[in-house]
Amino acid sequence: MWLGLVRAVCVAALVNVIKWVVDTLSKPPQKPVDLTESAKKLPGKSVEQLIADAKKKLGMDVSSHFNFAVVGQSGVGKSSLINGLRQLRDNVTGSAAVGEVETTKEIQKYPHPTYPHIVLWDVPGAGTLKHDESTYFVDNMLYAFDCILVLSSDRFLKVDFEIAKKAMEFKRQCAFVRTKADISVKAIAERTGKLMRDASKDLRLKVDSSFQQSLRDAGFAAQTFVPMFIVSAWALTRRHAYMLYNYETGMPDTTLDKMDEDHLLIFVTNSVLARIKQETALPP
Repeated sequence: MWLGLVRAVCVAALVNVIKWVVDTLSKPPQKPVDLTESAKKLPGKSVEQLIADAKKKLGMDVSSHFNFAVVGQSGVGKSSLINGLRQLRDNVTGSAAVGEVETTKEIQKYPHPTYPHIVLWDVPGAGTLKHDESTYFVDNMLYAFDCILVLSSDRFLKVDFEIAKKAMEFKRQCAFVRTKADISVKAIAERTGKLMRDASKDLRLKVDSSFQQSLRDAGFAAQTFVPMFIVSAWALTRRHAYMLYNYETGMPDTTLDKMDEDHLLIFVTNSVLARIKQETALPP
């Protein structure tokens, strides 16, 4: 009896929390993103000028939108991740363009279909001929975004960590995202004959080890926490375990859990909630 009562109370509390989060995400921000630190880092620029510059150069509304920049080298899957976060398959109406070569020539915005004031921005690849990695952060006005997601489909490179350093310097939220996990897991399974669940564990160990070493090599202090998520854009779209194949039986292997897709969604949600919390602390 008591166990059932406790369970009912816990379920009711969880429902209330989910309802509060959904209601909160359904509302646009009430004040512009805080660009005070950005103005300090860019001599001769006031907060008002930075807001105007973002509107003029990018068409970005930093006052009534939550803006997320999705950045990284060409070909790492930025557009597919944006589609996954928006619950859209690639190549459907309204999805971000996807291709084997760099398809994002200019920065593009994609409002969330359910929460249109949450906008994901597909930013041209850093380190290409058209985008100098040394000025990439400022050229693309990444300081005006609420949060920056730095993507790689293999090892994170020097330019990726430089973007993260700049984000911290400008006090912008930032996370690394290792994409195309489903492809990597499948390759490990084919090469080793392991089940998908075991192959996914191998991938996590490899990626985590490489990422931590790269953080140290890039000069990040040992105590610095930088979130990193291993995801599949396809799994984000499907919102369930991968339906990949067990190469020993030829049957679908449904035992593989998603990797960090849900954690990434929580991170994005928390970034929005952090902005809302910050608004309540800002002077009127």
